[in-house]
Amino acid sequence: MSNSTSAAPTVLPLIEARGTRFEIGYIHGESAAALAHGTLDWSFRQLQTAGMGRDAALAGALRLLDIVRASTPELVEEVRGIAEGARMTLAEGAVINTRYELLFVDGARAAMHPRGECTLLGVEGTRTADGNVLVAQNVDLDATSARLWVMLCVRPPGGPRILTATLAGMLAQEGINSAGLALCGSMIRCAGWRAGYPSRKFLRRRVLEQPTVARAIETIRRSPPRASSHNLMLADAEGDLVDVETTLDDVRLVRASDGLLAHSNHYVSPGSDALNACIGDYLRNSQARRERMARLLADVEAAFTPAIAMTLLRDHGGGSRAICRHADRDEVGAQTNVAVVAQPARRRLHVALGPPCRSRFTTYEIDDTGVTLQADAGFANPGERHVPV
Repeated sequence: MSNSTSAAPTVLPLIEARGTRFEIGYIHGESAAALAHGTLDWSFRQLQTAGMGRDAALAGALRLLDIVRASTPELVEEVRGIAEGARMTLAEGAVINTRYELLFVDGARAAMHPRGECTLLGVEGTRTADGNVLVAQNVDLDATSARLWVMLCVRPPGGPRILTATLAGMLAQEGINSAGLALCGSMIRCAGWRAGYPSRKFLRRRVLEQPTVARAIETIRRSPPRASSHNLMLADAEGDLVDVETTLDDVRLVRASDGLLAHSNHYVSPGSDALNACIGDYLRNSQARRERMARLLADVEAAFTPAIAMTLLRDHGGGSRAICRHADRDEVGAQTNVAVVAQPARRRLHVALGPPCRSRFTTYEIDDTGVTLQADAGFANPGERHVPV
């Protein structure tokens, strides 16, 4: 295990916005225009590698956006705001937020194997030093996307304030809200992906706007027919912790064992072995990382703290299938883009850019009025208050 603490902090750009859905999106897009265009170019490159050209991607994204509009038009408005703020078309904004679903919308690429993806952990309050649940993860993509991340803090009308570490132009990725819900996510894949409601950004954002794990699960269960499967590890200020594995039509809950929970990129719920055929040989990679994380969690004798979670995210024990991933030595060329540790009861999100063995974490605390970089983090501009736009 590596537990580097000497690396200099790198603080992600922080964007705060409130107002109508369109206004929130516009501020996001305008504030991060260059980075959002970088995300768009990266998305097109990823799609091209998988055999989908630009015109097909744009058409497919608009098709998916029409499905979103039927049930959650407010999210389409936010994407429209992002696109206009960043001076791109609505279709281009939709590509950024439906990239993964686009690969499978016509079923033609169902055999494409993953390259990267994530490792997650959760610890119940019975095992933590402060008695509150925590969740954490490494977000693994490729090295070229690491420069495109931002911290996005938004206050949707009628909902809690949300803080998410996300690629610029995306509605949400990993994050926490001021009601005390924390979300980490990872790819899991089942057969039959289709034109339906996109799970990976649109449904994730809907979940991140909920106040509790119970309401989040209800939101997932009541979602329109989904385009894709997805995995979300959720925790809230009341101490609830669960991993939610979805197929197109099913929702499977995985609870902690002895207060500990580990997940990666394959189904682990009872009776789900057949679902994992879709990721082919990558199953061994995912299993190795999950098993390694489960062993690391079990070996911790002290009460868990965010610092211990950060140490686990820095682990290189798996070699080319390590939890902390580096493109030059990873089995599939993946690299950890960001690492996050969330404390929902304290409304805190700790974020490190790049492989966490090379970076120190910056701590953010969110409430209904805004977000603060915490003095006790000691990493960057402690106590600086960011006032919403």
